[in-house]
Amino acid sequence: MQGGTGPLGGGVAARESRWASEVPAIIFHGDRDTTVHPSNADRVVAQ
Repeated sequence: MQGGTGPLGGGVAARESRWASEVPAIIFHGDRDTTVHPSNADRVVAQ
């Protein structure tokens, strides 16, 4: 991890920068979606 960023991006460096802000998000994922892996939603939440 370089510059205080985590494996999913963001992290300390993003929070301390001038451009960082919290953005509300709604995540939808169909239970029959075979293209997009459900872990992508977890990554969005983690950021």
